[in-house]
Amino acid sequence: MITRRKLFPVLILAGFCAGLLSMDIFLPSLSNMAYDFGVSTHVIQSSIWVSLLSSLVISIIVGPLSDHYGRKPILKIGVVFFFVGNSVCAIAPDMSTFLLGRIFQGIGAAIPFAVGIAGIQDLYDQKQGAKILAVLGALMALIPAAAPVLGGYIDSWYGWRMNFGLTAFLSLLLLIAFFTLLIETKPPVTTHKLKLWDSCKKSFALLKNKEFAFNLSLNPILCTGFWAYLTITPLYFVRVLEIPVNRYGYYVAFVSISLSLASYLASVLIPHLGLKKTSLLGIIISGLGSIALLGAYLFCPHNTYVITVCLAAYAVGYSMIFAPSTTLAVRMFKDAMGAASSLRNISYTVFATIGSFLGGIVSDMTLLPLSALFIFSFIVALGAFLYANKNLVDPIEES
Repeated sequence: MITRRKLFPVLILAGFCAGLLSMDIFLPSLSNMAYDFGVSTHVIQSSIWVSLLSSLVISIIVGPLSDHYGRKPILKIGVVFFFVGNSVCAIAPDMSTFLLGRIFQGIGAAIPFAVGIAGIQDLYDQKQGAKILAVLGALMALIPAAAPVLGGYIDSWYGWRMNFGLTAFLSLLLLIAFFTLLIETKPPVTTHKLKLWDSCKKSFALLKNKEFAFNLSLNPILCTGFWAYLTITPLYFVRVLEIPVNRYGYYVAFVSISLSLASYLASVLIPHLGLKKTSLLGIIISGLGSIALLGAYLFCPHNTYVITVCLAAYAVGYSMIFAPSTTLAVRMFKDAMGAASSLRNISYTVFATIGSFLGGIVSDMTLLPLSALFIFSFIVALGAFLYANKNLVDPIEES
């Protein structure tokens, strides 16, 4: 029998997927949107990092709020913001209004990530929680595979606005589901009035634990390169390689399917290798993909198949470390998992914003900037892992 407790990860997955869909479905339309709004490509690319920046700001607040008032009310507020943001983007008459919609969209998309992960850790033990996150990661990765393909065809048939019309409709369904099926995983604290500023300072105090801070940042560090890829490759494939908008989605789909398979592989490896060794393996694979992309730039910069395989290799490693590194960090503070989960989302959003911002300003219509960002992200992630995990024996192996 499917209980509302078992439905909780499903609802969180739906929130994850809706947020990812809203981020990826319009990527093939960037050129058309820039033309319609009468702005440069750099301005339209800013809609990516503006949304991420709004996610960052809200993530500072919602983690402590969910620890105090419970996960359920915060998740409900998030889905309302998400519905409003998608609706505004669909009907925006100008670039300023569109960016406002993206801000609301970013707020709504961030809350399931910031609070939902803590909710899953509330309900399940460490090993189960890590496996569930890995499976959710595998399913989530299918969204970036399908979204650009779907978005490209919708743009070709009905125009780019219909992409946001679709996400607005889906966010309405999500709103109904959250308000009728969501359960509370953490009883609210009612013994004292929450002082938000003090709570936020206490959350950031968790970062004083170096093992927590560095494990928390592993997946976000690699996402710097991944979000640079999302920013740079649409224009590179369409303008330099002259790939039609609807066909570009298939190359993104290959990378995203690789993400999904890698996350599922992590769920299989975690019981055997443990959280730390699975994370290390993912970082190494991303490094190999980074070096391979540099080789593609030097020897075959117009071979779409080789480029796509290199991008997929980096994405495989990036995806593999999501579940183990997140679980290692979040479960270190059982009484503040909402704050820890929120810090994880803040860290991810910071690095994703940096990646998309750098991708927008350093893009020179070659693969060199992207390969450089890949290699830099790999080196930093490897250094952070080795600093925090001198002992590769983790709690799963010890149990």
